[in-house]
Amino acid sequence: MTNVIDYQIFPRSLHIEVASSETAAHLNKKISLHLAHGGKSVWVVFPEPRHVRILHATGQSKTFEHQLLEDPNMPHGFSAPVSSFFEG
Repeated sequence: MTNVIDYQIFPRSLHIEVASSETAAHLNKKISLHLAHGGKSVWVVFPEPRHVRILHATGQSKTFEHQLLEDPNMPHGFSAPVSSFFEG
């Protein structure tokens, strides 16, 4: 419940989720909550098969695999290679 309160008081432009052992239904619920409460983007990082999916409040989404990740909702023209999310 705390997260819902945070969203109502301080909506964040970006939310990042790492897909793990949680169910797809639970992950989709968190994505929907974030976007419904003022969030502009959700990045879902999939450790295997090493890609990032960006979902926007507009309903659009894009999956980034081997290219440069870019999100127009981020300030200052943020971009990063997808591979940088998986280094280490």
